[in-house]
Amino acid sequence: MTPQVHRALDCLAPALPVGSKVFLFGSQAEGRQRNDSDLDLFIVEPSVEDRLAESIRLSSLLGRQLIAADVVVQDRKTFERQRAIPNTLAWHVFLHGIPYGIER
Repeated sequence: MTPQVHRALDCLAPALPVGSKVFLFGSQAEGRQRNDSDLDLFIVEPSVEDRLAESIRLSSLLGRQLIAADVVVQDRKTFERQRAIPNTLAWHVFLHGIPYGIER
């Protein structure tokens, strides 16, 4: 785990519901990042009322710590369904992402 990923997880952990999972995907997960690469984070929460609002909330938390990241949030039920559908983001993240459980 890179220091940047560690900082991001430390920042997000207190803000996420118990049982959430964070996946790192994209260039950082695939080992093709550059010095200026941001983090691509796919966050699965037990339930989410407003995905966009939650993505913005979590992105703002990271931004306040000067952590550049793209954040996508999805509820667990949708993720479980979509991860089996080829070419969806959930499918790609499930196959190629690096999962991090949030322990509290």
